[in-house]
Amino acid sequence: LEITELTAVADYFVIATGTSGTHIRALSDEVQDALTKQGVEPRNVEGKSTGWILLDYSSVLVHVFTGETREYYNIERLWQDAREIDISDVVTED
Repeated sequence: LEITELTAVADYFVIATGTSGTHIRALSDEVQDALTKQGVEPRNVEGKSTGWILLDYSSVLVHVFTGETREYYNIERLWQDAREIDISDVVTED
């Protein structure tokens, strides 16, 4: 979601869903590892022991949820005025 015009918190939200607590930790670890290899470190990481992990990369906030937690908080509804950006052309299976 592009939130640039809606808040000063960040410019983008990346939202992902995992199947379990273990899965969301693995997903968030993979994001961190891939960005660290590119010289990008998070300012903060929250929620490693919950159903919602937040990786703060300043202008980009990465939210990794379990399905149940994502449904409960429904941040897409809260940020419904944000512009949805399709990133399927830059996301790979490997």
